[in-house]
Amino acid sequence: GYQTEVVKSRNKVQRNLRLLEQANEEYPNDVNLLMNLGLELWRSGQHGYGIGYYEKSYMAMLQYPYSQTPQELREVLLTQYASHLLTLKQNEDVVTIFNDQAILPKDRTASHYFIQGLAESALQRWEACATSLQQCLKLRNQPALTPIHQDIRGGTPGHCLAHALRKLGRTTDANKAYEQSLQDAPLNEAARVEFAAFQAESGQIIPALTLLHEGIQLDPNQPKVWEVGSAIALRHKDSHEFALDWSGEALKHLPDNPILKRQRAETLLLNGHVGDALPLWIELSKNNDDASASGLILCQLFTGEPLSGLPPNRERAVSQDVIRRYRQAVELGLDGWIQAFHERLGTLHQALPSAARLIEQVVAASGPER
Repeated sequence: GYQTEVVKSRNKVQRNLRLLEQANEEYPNDVNLLMNLGLELWRSGQHGYGIGYYEKSYMAMLQYPYSQTPQELREVLLTQYASHLLTLKQNEDVVTIFNDQAILPKDRTASHYFIQGLAESALQRWEACATSLQQCLKLRNQPALTPIHQDIRGGTPGHCLAHALRKLGRTTDANKAYEQSLQDAPLNEAARVEFAAFQAESGQIIPALTLLHEGIQLDPNQPKVWEVGSAIALRHKDSHEFALDWSGEALKHLPDNPILKRQRAETLLLNGHVGDALPLWIELSKNNDDASASGLILCQLFTGEPLSGLPPNRERAVSQDVIRRYRQAVELGLDGWIQAFHERLGTLHQALPSAARLIEQVVAASGPER
C-alpha cells in the first residue's frame, strides 16, 4: 500500500478531485465538470458520491436544449452513468435514463442498448431485453463518437439475447442467437454449455453432444463443457457408451476436478464397470456425503467386497440415494444392472435394510416378469 506508484496514483486522484471541486464551485451546473467529478469519485472508490454527481450532470444536461449539448458528451455521459448504475444494480434507473429527452433513438449507440438490455434482463423484462440486444447487435459495427463497451463485439450480446428469447419461448430465434454468440466468441464456455443444455431439453441429444465436443476440440481445459457433456450423456441409455469415453477423456485433461471424478464414477457404475469404479468411490467416500456412500456400497455389492458400515443415523439417507439410483436404472432400461442388483438384495440388508426392504416390495409387486 506504500509503494511509490500507488502513492503517486493516490495523490493524483486527490489532486484531480480538488481541482474538479474548485471548478464546479466556479462553474456550477456544467455538465462536463459534474460528470468528470463523478468519474474521479468513482475511481477513488467513493461510488455513492460519484453516482450522485453523475445524476447532477444528467439533470443539468436535461435543462439545456438538446442541440446545445455536444453529442460526444451526451454519449459518454449516458454510457458511464448507465454502466455505473448497472454495477450498483440500480437496474430500474438504467432503463429510465434512456428516454427521448436524454437521447433520441437515432443518436443511441450499441453500448447504450447493451447496458439497457442487461438491466432489462435483471428485471426479467424479456421482450424489452430482446429488443435492446437486437439493436445492440445491429449497431455494434457502426461508428460512434465514444469507445464502445468492451464486451459488445464478443459473444455476450448474442448469449444474453438467446437467454431472453428462451424465456419468451422463441426457440428458433434463440438457437440463432446462440449460434451468433459462439460465432463471435467460440470459447464462450457459458454460452456453449447453455446452448447444449437447451438442445438436450428439446430432445436434440446428438447435436448437443456434438456442440460440446466442438468446444473441447477448441480448448480441452473447459470444465463446464466436460461436466455438461457427462450429465447429458448419462441421462440417456443410447449415449452411455459415449459417456464412458467422454468421462475418461475429461479426467485425462482435468484429473483433479472433483465433479468430473464423481461423474466418471457414476458412469462406470451405471455401465457395470464396477471394478474400475470402486477406487473412485473409495476416494469420493472420504467426503462423507450420502451419494458417495451410496455409490461405494453399490460398487462393493456388485464386486462382492464387504459392505461398508454406516452409523445408524445415516442409514435412511444413504438408502434413499440407493433407491434414487435404482429408479434411474429402471428409467434408463438397464435390465442387466437391475437383475444383478435384485440378485444381491439379501446382501444389501447388511448395510442398508431400508433400501433392501423397499426394493423387495417393489420386486414382489411387479410380478415374476421382473
